[in-house]
Amino acid sequence: MKKSIVITFVTLVLAFVSCTKPLPYTADNQLLEENPCLVGEIQMEMKLPLGFKIISQSYTDSIAAIRALENPFDMKLLRIFADTILHANISLSDMRHIPYEKTENDLDFYKTTYNANGFWDQVTIERYHSENYPRIVLLEMQNSSKTLVRGLFYNDTKAQFCLDYYFPTVFYADFMPFVQASIASIQPNYEIQIQLE
Repeated sequence: MKKSIVITFVTLVLAFVSCTKPLPYTADNQLLEENPCLVGEIQMEMKLPLGFKIISQSYTDSIAAIRALENPFDMKLLRIFADTILHANISLSDMRHIPYEKTENDLDFYKTTYNANGFWDQVTIERYHSENYPRIVLLEMQNSSKTLVRGLFYNDTKAQFCLDYYFPTVFYADFMPFVQASIASIQPNYEIQIQLE
């Protein structure tokens, strides 16, 4: 009986991974800020596209508090980065407290979940994996003025964090290589960070 369960589990894992494609992006350092951004709360690091800077943590925390009041089951906003010249921003949110079933249900019905009010003209989904993350789901939402690229990054069991790249659609062709390079730069970082006051 134990062998049957183990074989079934291994088969399911292999089937799951085979449904995804390898992440086709590379971390082109010419398109990225030099120093990685470390996010200890979710044990990851990433490089931002050139020109992006972190927004003050107190401002981010105030937005996160408002979001939590509106919907306590929503993702927890951790960081906001902005490029004021492009009028673009990136937000990073913690998803570890969101049940697996909710995330998967949202993805199963992604066209209605992520476009309930009809704001986007187009919503697409792609599923990938990388050497660092067994599953990466990328949603791309676009209308004539705005584009949102949302990445959900999974460990072996569920989504761990979400990255939203939000920018004017007019810059789509020029800016997407920066987004793709940034996504490719994301990796786990298990360093312990201690802040001394």
